[in-house]
Amino acid sequence: MALITAITQRLEYMVEKLPWTYLFFKKYYDQIIDKEIKLADIKETDRILCIGGGPCPCTAIELHKRTGARVWVVDNDREVVYNALRNIERLNLSDFVSVKYADGRDICPKDFDIIHIALQVTPKGKVFENLINKARPGTKILVRIATDKYSKLYSSLDIAEAERGIYKKINHNRRNLDYTFLYVTAGGLNEEVLKVDNNTALDSIAI
Repeated sequence: MALITAITQRLEYMVEKLPWTYLFFKKYYDQIIDKEIKLADIKETDRILCIGGGPCPCTAIELHKRTGARVWVVDNDREVVYNALRNIERLNLSDFVSVKYADGRDICPKDFDIIHIALQVTPKGKVFENLINKARPGTKILVRIATDKYSKLYSSLDIAEAERGIYKKINHNRRNLDYTFLYVTAGGLNEEVLKVDNNTALDSIAI
């Protein structure tokens, strides 16, 4: 586990004991999530899969609250999953945000329209490769990328390789978070729509 991931998790564990601290996480992610919703044109009917939710899956929670979409979260740390489930239940969102133990390197994401890869996901390259190989055509994949200054603290991703499928990216200008890029898997209506634009989810998850 990367050091920054461990630190982030420790901070998020505070939310269960001190619920009011959620507001600090929400404030940090407010503009980031709004930009990502616009970037991927997320709608209420979309099925969203979040890879890496942490003890307090703020991104998943806010994606649901702001779009009405159902969200499924997977994390490969059992303790994190248990804590996330408790936080989701406390917020009365269990019917809308699901959290399951699974590894992004192995899951089959074919039932989702939108996939979101957290900044702290490790190993990001292998997770990304698995998703683009197994997702159905036209699936939108959002990936958060660290700034150069903090890149060594996070798992890396071969951007040059990924850029073959990147249609858009949006800058965040945060100390540790540089931008989110949108990758659309080959084929499908979403790919065609985004190409033109550039020129001018599941109760159980297969593992």
